[in-house]
Amino acid sequence: RPGGCPPRSNFGAARSRSGERSRVIGFLRRLRPSRGALVAFGIALATGAMLGVSASWGPLPALAFFFPVPLLALMEARPGPRQAFYIGWGAGIGCNAMAFYWLVGLLEAFAGFPTPLALLVALLLFVAQGLLLAFALWMTAACVQRGAVAAYVLPVAVTAMFTLSPSLFPWRPASASLGWLPWAQIGDLGGPPLLDLMLLGAACATYELCW
Repeated sequence: RPGGCPPRSNFGAARSRSGERSRVIGFLRRLRPSRGALVAFGIALATGAMLGVSASWGPLPALAFFFPVPLLALMEARPGPRQAFYIGWGAGIGCNAMAFYWLVGLLEAFAGFPTPLALLVALLLFVAQGLLLAFALWMTAACVQRGAVAAYVLPVAVTAMFTLSPSLFPWRPASASLGWLPWAQIGDLGGPPLLDLMLLGAACATYELCW
């Protein structure tokens, strides 16, 4: 071989290392969420927080009525079930964080937890209970892929998840509207699921008519 040229085996090893490095970089890039996904997750967090505020800092039924609108707007981009799952999870985390903000103080006062541990336990609860909306959006996106209309599926999916899934601190999307007696009496006909379905259905129908 000419003087100064490295052995051919070195070229092969260098090429192999370069290929491995490219595969690792590609894998990390796939793990990193896109800017659009982060924006959608942030909108979902704020949307869920709005629903939580409607019940815990209210009652503010107008906020609960408006709750499905940003989610339907995000569904206009036709995300796949996986992306919709994370959108719903963001909404669920934001919702539970605002609805159960008092949990940190409760753990500090009655369980004797230090503040960092109380925050961690509360966050785990928010993440776990946020799965209800995550699976509701996942079901909605799966049905949309098969030709369904998101505004028709979302009220049914959310109502079903809140009705059928267990949770440590159960509550309903229509909780903020229970202070209005004529509305709350409708629950005598079908219970809390009927109120959820009517509230979410009316909001989604309004979205379809206006947009």
